[in-house]
Amino acid sequence: MVFVDVQNKSDKPRWLASKPFKSIQKAIKIAKVAHKHIVLVSTGEYKEAFTVEDGISIYGGYSASKGWKRMGTFPKFLERSIQTDLVWALPEKTC
Repeated sequence: MVFVDVQNKSDKPRWLASKPFKSIQKAIKIAKVAHKHIVLVSTGEYKEAFTVEDGISIYGGYSASKGWKRMGTFPKFLERSIQTDLVWALPEKTC
């Protein structure tokens, strides 16, 4: 697994949950090169564009500050704004 937390200050290569990447795109790139298939994203507002790669799954709704627990109150969906190219987390949707 590769971890992402927008609150982190660095995108230097890290493999520990305690030292996540800052950007989703960097985490996806590293996951692909390292043959990792899962990227976990901590809750927060990520002001970046990113491309999802084949074979990489991205899961949101985690809290880096709570030991990467996934809680029902944390957003789990990402949505892209066409006007601004911003990506933000949305509350969980029910189908």
